Order: sequence, then structure tokens, then C-alpha cells
Amino acid sequence: MPEMKDAKAKYRMSKDGVVIAAITASLFLPVYMCVVPVACFLWRVLSDRALMRKMAQVPYVGFLAAFCVLTLAVSIVNGRVESIAVACALTAAMAVAVYLRVVMTKDLLFGVLHACCWGALLTLAVALVQLVLYADVPGYRCMSVYSNPNYYAMMMEFIALIALYLWVSGQPQRPLYAAALLACVVGLYLSNSRAAMVTAIASSLILVLLMRRTKAFLYCMIGCAILGAVMLAFPELFRLNTNDQSMDVRQLIWKTGIEGFVKSPVIGYGAWSYGHIAAQVSFGFPEVHAHNLLLELLLTSGLLGTALLATYFVGNHIAVYKLHRKEKDHDLMALVYGVTMALMLHGLFDVTIFIPQTAFLLLMICSVSGLLEREAEQVQAQVVPTHVHVPWLVPPVKPRSASAQTASPEK
Repeated sequence: MPEMKDAKAKYRMSKDGVVIAAITASLFLPVYMCVVPVACFLWRVLSDRALMRKMAQVPYVGFLAAFCVLTLAVSIVNGRVESIAVACALTAAMAVAVYLRVVMTKDLLFGVLHACCWGALLTLAVALVQLVLYADVPGYRCMSVYSNPNYYAMMMEFIALIALYLWVSGQPQRPLYAAALLACVVGLYLSNSRAAMVTAIASSLILVLLMRRTKAFLYCMIGCAILGAVMLAFPELFRLNTNDQSMDVRQLIWKTGIEGFVKSPVIGYGAWSYGHIAAQVSFGFPEVHAHNLLLELLLTSGLLGTALLATYFVGNHIAVYKLHRKEKDHDLMALVYGVTMALMLHGLFDVTIFIPQTAFLLLMICSVSGLLEREAEQVQAQVVPTHVHVPWLVPPVKPRSASAQTASPEK
């Protein structure tokens, strides 16, 4: 009977591994394949009430639930089918975020990180095939398995930070990390996203600096300086000497988004609403999103929804910071900060986090706070004594006589 119970416990643990493996595989498959891990997640959660109770006890989860309800309600009121669909997908992604924070372990997380390194090699192979097939198309930007070159670029940003973290922290498979870093650099070049290139350079330096590796930081500085010199020496290879008007277009998009936000600043217009707003503004530029993460959130759920979402994620990062102060796996928390910085920097010019692949990878990395909190609780449970003497509640024990001490079996 004990062997059967141990087997059942092992099987239960493996369910979460299956779900996380499905999520990880979907990172390097076309976007419609992300339905599979969401179905696995629903199967896992709905079949375990204890897991649902744990998810309901996650700190600040009420704010996240309120954000999802508000976004879905506003989308339904506005009556746009695509907005309702995206709001449902956003709600599912937030539920997955809570689930990952509850079930993620260090072994599962490092399995995800190593799988991402292999995934970078896979996506680069697909991008090289695209480069050959579309060699006669001037200015072609590879997108690999993703639906847009900018999405491919952001995935390469994140995986470059992962590979750099694994390398600097002294993990054993260094040839894999070096190959993944090279694949990310080549992928960033093939996607030809200038914002992604700048973001990758800045966030890499921040990551290594937070990891407190002076020698590695100097090497990164040298590498970034060489890359910057190449970009300045050959600007035509990086779209730096062209008469590109993308910044002018972005300014027009931002102006359109601000005009729409002013009209509904509290609750916004629902998910994926920029195109609807642009059609109502005389100078509106047609696009699918606002090309700015903060502005997109304000259009989606207004100041109220943005504050609710920020409360959950800021609370998540506060937990990471508290563990940072206690020196709990400093390098792993530096990875969380580095990826968050990449999201914020890239979010100034694009909204590439609003697709399942980039969102899932970010959420898996941010689940670090949950696993480190559980590790800290386990350590504290082992250190705290079972009997605590409180002088003002329990009277002090009177000293026993010498004869009693000699007669005591403990002595």
C-alpha cells in the first residue's frame, strides 16, 4: 500500500510536468498550437480542487481576477467579437500565470530554460529556410515559426537572456548556451528589429550587472561595444541609414491612442481596441495595436484595469525583491529582473508580449517568486523550534533540585 501511494503521488506530480512541457513546446510552434497547452491546463486545474484552492490563495490574485472580469465585461458591452475573443484569451493567460506560480519547481524551471536554448536553434533553422525561400524579396524580415518578425525578435531577446544567465551562473552545458546565444544574435539580425537589438544589448548588461559578475560584465561590455561599432560601420545592414518613417508612424499611432484614452480613461474600450479607435479618429492610423505597452493597457481597461494588473505584478516582484534581500538564489532573481527590463524597454515601441508564445515564456520565468517563496517556507519550517517560550504568557520553569536532576533519565 505505501508503494501504491508513492506511485500515485509521483503520478500527480507528473501532471504538472506534462502541462509545463506542453506550454514549453508551444513556444516554438505556430500560434494556433497554443490551444493544446491551454486545454492541458484546464484539464489539470478542473480535475484537482486542492490545486484550485491553492491558486485562490496566491497573494494579490483578487486584483488579477478583477482585471480579467473588467476587461471581459467592457469587451462584451462594446460588442466586438474579436475583442471578446482576445479578452477570453487574456483571461486564460492570467489563469496560467497563477497556476505556474503555484506549481513551478526549480527542476521544471531549469528544464524549461534548457528547452528554450534548443528552441532557439530550431527557430533559427526555420528562419534560415525562409531566408533562402524569399531571397528575391527585397528587405525581407524572417519571422521563423511566429506570425510577425517582431514576435520572433522578442523571443530571441528572452532566450538570449536565458542563455546568458545559464552561462554566467556556471551551469554545465556551456556549448549549448553558446550556440543558443549565437542563434539569438543571428535571429535578431534576420528579424531586423532595431528596438529588439537595442533592448537585448541593454537588458543583457543589466542582467550580468545584477548577477554581480564583474568579469562577465566587462566581457559583455566589450561584446556590446563591438556590436555597436559594427552597426555604425555598416548601417545599411541594420536599417539605420534608410529613410524609414516608422518612428513618424508610431508617433501618429500614439497620438491616436491618446485621443481614444482621453474619451474613456477609467475603463477603456476592451481588449484589442486600437483598430476600433483609429477608425473613429480623423487622423487615426490603422493598426492592430498601439505600439506601446502602457498605452495598449490603458486602451484595454483604462486606469482602473491597469492599476489592478499592476498591483498583481508589482506584488509579484516585491516578493522577488524581499527574497533578494534575504539572498535567496540571487542569480535566478536577476534573471527575473532582466527579462522584466527587456519587456519594459521593448514595450516602449511595440506590444509584442500580447501573443501566447512570448507571454507564456515571460510568465514561466516570473513564476520564480512562487517557487522561491515555497523554498523559504520549507527552510523556515525546519529552523523554527516546536516549543517557543514566551515569558509574558508562560511562567518561567522553576529550577529543579540537584537530586531531581540526577534522577532524571535525560541527564
